Amino acid sequence: MACYNIFFSPTGGTRRVLQALNPDGVEVDISKDATMSLGKDDIAFVAMPCYAGRCPALAIRRLNGVAASGSRAVAVIVYGNRAYEDSLLELADTLERLGFDVCAAVAAIAEHSIIRSIAESRPDEEDRARLASFSRKIQEKLASSPLRPVIIPGNRPYKQAKPADMGVHADKDACMRCGACRKACPAGAIAPQEPWSTDSSKCIGCMRCVGICPSGARRIDEEKRMAISAFLCRTASGRKEAELFL
Repeated sequence: MACYNIFFSPTGGTRRVLQALNPDGVEVDISKDATMSLGKDDIAFVAMPCYAGRCPALAIRRLNGVAASGSRAVAVIVYGNRAYEDSLLELADTLERLGFDVCAAVAAIAEHSIIRSIAESRPDEEDRARLASFSRKIQEKLASSPLRPVIIPGNRPYKQAKPADMGVHADKDACMRCGACRKACPAGAIAPQEPWSTDSSKCIGCMRCVGICPSGARRIDEEKRMAISAFLCRTASGRKEAELFL
C-alpha cells in the first residue's frame, strides 16, 4: 500500500494544508502534467484550491492524468476564508469518475492568494492541530469495514464558473527577464520572449507568478485588487475553521 499527497498548489497554501493533514504522503504536484496509476490498496489525499466556489478547471484537467482502480481518496479543498461552495463536491465527483472511492473530505483554510491579509499566515498552529485530529479520525474510518458513504455539501449542477482575468501583468522596466515566472506558471500564460506580459486567455489568476517574482514586478490590476479587497472585507471577515466530512 502506498499513500500519496496529490496537489495543485500555486502559492503553497494547499500544499501546507496537506502536509499538516497527511505528513507522510508521497508528494505528487499536478501543477505540471502528471500521469500515474494507483492500485486498489493505495490511498490518495487529493487537494486543490477553491476559486470563486469552484475547482480550477486547469487543476481538474491535470487530475485526469491520475487513474485509480477503487483506490481510496480523501478530497481536500483549500479556500481563503470566504466560502468553498460547490468546489468540494466537484472534486469528490471528479475523483469518483476517475475510479477512486472517496472515503472522506476536508475543507480547510489558507491565506488568501490575492489579498494576503485575509486569513494571513494560515494554516497556523491551531489549524495544524485541527488537521492532525482530522487525520486520526480518517485513519480510524479507513481501519473500519465496510466504509460508510460520505455526504458532501454542494450543488449539482455546480455554480457557474467565473472568468479568472485578474489583469496580471509586470512592470516592463522592473522585470529582470529571469524567466522564473514563465517556468513556474502552471497555465503557460507567459511568453519566453516577453516575460513581462501575460496571455489573459490562458491565465487562471493563481498568483504564482506574483508570489515568486524576485523583483516584485508582477502584480494584478489595481482596480481589480481594490474591488476584490472590498468584497472580501464584507464576506470573509471572522475566522472560519476547517471541516471534516466522514
